[in-house]
Amino acid sequence: MGVKLRERPPGSGVWWVYVNHKRKRWSKKVGDKKAAQEVKRITEAQLALGQLPSGGPDQIPTFKEYAQGWVEKYGEVILRPSTLDNYRRHLKNHIYPKIGEMPLDKVEKRHVRELLVELMAGHKSKSALTILGPLRRILSSAEEDELIKKNPARNLGRGINKGEKSKGADPFTEDEADRFLAALLEHFPEWHPFYFTALRTGARVGEIAGLKWEDIDFRARAITIRRTYSKRRQGPPKTGEERTIDLSQELGVVLTDHLEAQLKAARETGRTPGWVFADAAGRPVDYAKGREVYEKALKRAGVRYRPQHQIRHTVASVLLSKGVPVLAVSKLLGHASAKMTLDTYGKWLPQPGGRVVDRLDTPTETTERDPDATNLEKVPSLAT
Repeated sequence: MGVKLRERPPGSGVWWVYVNHKRKRWSKKVGDKKAAQEVKRITEAQLALGQLPSGGPDQIPTFKEYAQGWVEKYGEVILRPSTLDNYRRHLKNHIYPKIGEMPLDKVEKRHVRELLVELMAGHKSKSALTILGPLRRILSSAEEDELIKKNPARNLGRGINKGEKSKGADPFTEDEADRFLAALLEHFPEWHPFYFTALRTGARVGEIAGLKWEDIDFRARAITIRRTYSKRRQGPPKTGEERTIDLSQELGVVLTDHLEAQLKAARETGRTPGWVFADAAGRPVDYAKGREVYEKALKRAGVRYRPQHQIRHTVASVLLSKGVPVLAVSKLLGHASAKMTLDTYGKWLPQPGGRVVDRLDTPTETTERDPDATNLEKVPSLAT
């Protein structure tokens, strides 16, 4: 017998009572902590007397009921807006139709496996596993809440061939980047400052869309990344932390001109500029629309298409190839660690010439003048 209290999600002030009794598990949302403690006391007394509390095992929610509550109360707190949208779409289109009406504790590994096999018939295996990501995470939460004994979606992808690994970084050359910017300036000038910022900062497009003028210090030549903006919602940067990056000379000029244009328009509309990249209504630009411009500009420039994220790879690869330290590039990109930067872009690091081990030797006048001048031609022969 076990009766436990949990605040779900943590810090919400909403308390639940979880009961595990004779291989039956159920839960009930109560309200505040004081009320939950009283329900716990009564439930323990009833179970001790052999009485089944009202609202017993038939209170186990369906998967859909539990998932909707998880998304509303927990997912909206811990997930990025774009990830939350993907969760909702995958649940609605793929998961609810198959197991949504099943009681949560009746979802078994075979149901998950059948769903995975069905998805793999129409999707690449890696995409199928991504679609079932919400299922695995929600069932893990149900396991923590002691509504199910074990998460049947655990180790979901074990033994499955996920296909070819992602090609990873496929950056633009500096010439391609220049041609792309020139095409923007000629054909889509309103988007030129946005993508110029991307190619001079390496920031994510959502971070650029979330920039406000207060984040830019022109005198100190610094930009502070404080937020991301996606699908009309603000959120923190991907790592959850702010970061301050340098403002290049050229970008400073482009953004100064961009600000002057906004101030000129503000004198007509009476609207004070707030967002650096705003639409006609003063809201942050929808970079989904920018994606269309991006693709058209690449065609105009005669540059092979790559996804927008390759702009970050371009910034990193160019800087590293020019000898900028890995730690500096990692900080600029907002990576969680320099290891991630090195693993992704290590092949763009300049390779030293000559035999690097010779640098361990004591320098002489000869080796300083010609590192390859060491005479090893008179080494005794080992031939018998």
